[in-house]
Amino acid sequence: MRRALVTWGVVVAVLAAGFIVAVVALNATVYGAGGYVKSYLDALARHDGARALELARTAPLPEGSDALLSSSTLGRLEAIRQVADEDLGGGVHRVGFAFEVGGEPAEAAFTVRGVAPRFGLFSSWEFVESPLARVDLTVTGDRRFEVNGARAVTPSETNGPSPFVMFAPSSYEFAHESRYLTADPVRASVLPGINEVQLAVIANPAFVDEVQGELNAFLDECATQEVLQPTGCPFGKQIEDRVDGPIEWSMSTYPEVTIVPSDRPGIWRMPETAAAAHLRVPVRSIFDGDESLLDEDVPFLISFSITLQDDGGLFIQIE
Repeated sequence: MRRALVTWGVVVAVLAAGFIVAVVALNATVYGAGGYVKSYLDALARHDGARALELARTAPLPEGSDALLSSSTLGRLEAIRQVADEDLGGGVHRVGFAFEVGGEPAEAAFTVRGVAPRFGLFSSWEFVESPLARVDLTVTGDRRFEVNGARAVTPSETNGPSPFVMFAPSSYEFAHESRYLTADPVRASVLPGINEVQLAVIANPAFVDEVQGELNAFLDECATQEVLQPTGCPFGKQIEDRVDGPIEWSMSTYPEVTIVPSDRPGIWRMPETAAAAHLRVPVRSIFDGDESLLDEDVPFLISFSITLQDDGGLFIQIE
């Protein structure tokens, strides 16, 4: 009986020792500071935004819109490996990781602190500083944009930066493509902290062609008015002689349309541009009564604003 008890005691001791060793090993790896951060990074890598956000919410989120805080916007995060673990004292660790963001190497440090152990045995952690990023996004020309294919809108009514909270580290492509507008894609590797991204939306050829067509039609309509000062039109002529026959206008040189952003998204401008109308009218001199034909180009300048309407139409207003 004594031998059996001794045997069982040895077995229990070995098992207890093995359990303690296993707990220590797990606390140094899976349940360690680095293991906690890696759980967050692994969630990003597999596009599990819900799990990543659950871990990140242990620290206050950065200020900004959370409209882009979604699994659908996440990009490539690969080759994750821990490179540092600095004990800052008081249960706080700064853990460094290297990884590839969108195929490019990068590094970031994450600060975590220990909290009450799980089941009284396994270490638990929380982020001291949020691992999420604040992206100050400036979109000039329009409020609409796409990020990794997901459509979004900036909350700003101006061309100033709009802060967004986004998962980090991750790779993002910001772009815009619509009926009248386009933008060269901007690729950004977003890391924890504050990031700045600028997306320049410009008029595409279809926009320019549409406005050129509407402008030419408007000027042609102006030219049908048989008066020296066509109403609501950018050209006209004042003469001292007496009109002695029909007034004929025609367009000599149409303005070449260029479209640039204004200081408000969705409103565009054509800067002041030169053009010329042609005037033919018989006149009689008020001094000696001589008759002549006034036949000349009348140069003028024109500028206007263009508003993109919700129904896809254009509202053009002469300035």
